[in-house]
Amino acid sequence: MKQKHLHPATGFTVTELLVAVAAGAVVLAAVTVASVALQKSFSAADKFLGTQMQQIRIVDYLSRDVRRSYIVTASSDLKTITCIIPNYLNGNARSTPTVRTTKNGTVVSYPKSRTVTDAVTTNASATLTSATAAFTSADIGASVAGVNIPTGTTIQSVSNATTATLSANATASTSNATVTFGATTVVYSISGSSIVRTENGVVTNIASSTD
Repeated sequence: MKQKHLHPATGFTVTELLVAVAAGAVVLAAVTVASVALQKSFSAADKFLGTQMQQIRIVDYLSRDVRRSYIVTASSDLKTITCIIPNYLNGNARSTPTVRTTKNGTVVSYPKSRTVTDAVTTNASATLTSATAAFTSADIGASVAGVNIPTGTTIQSVSNATTATLSANATASTSNATVTFGATTVVYSISGSSIVRTENGVVTNIASSTD
C-alpha cells in the first residue's frame, strides 16, 4: 500500500495579519480623508458659485433701477438705497412722456407723475409750494421726491393748486427746486441675511445668505 504524504496546513502568522490590517486601515483612512476633502471642495465651489450668481443678480437689479431713476439716495448707515423712478409703463404699454420747457430748463414728465422746477420748501416745515404744480385732491398719497425732502415722503393734504402739506418736514429751505410727484419708489434694504427690493410696497427677495 502506497503511503500518502500529508502536507502541513499553512496560513498567515499573527504578525502578518497585524501588518495587513494596519496597512488596510491606513489605506481606508486615506480614502476617507480624501473623500471628505473632495466633498468640502465641491461644497465650497457650489457656495462660491451661488454667491457669485447672487452678486450678479444684485448688480443687475440695482444698476437697472439706478440708471432709470430721477433721484437716488442712500441712508446714513449705507444699508438702504432709495430710487425714485418715472412711470415708464402705463399698464402693459409704454408711457408717452410730456416734454415742456421752463425758465429753469427742459422738464420731462410721465403719466401719473409730474415734475416741477419751482418748488419752495422751508426748513422744518411740511409745507411745499409751487406755482406750476396744479395740486388736486387726487395728489393726496402721491410720493414726493426732491432735494431736502426725506425719502418716503408723500402728499398728506392739498390746500390749493399751489400749496400742499407733506408727510414729513423738509430738512432745509429751498427755492426753485426740482421736485417729482407720483413717481415709483424702489427701496433696496437689508433684512436679516437677505437683500430685498420693495417697489410701491411689493417686496422681492433679491439675494440671501445662510452663512
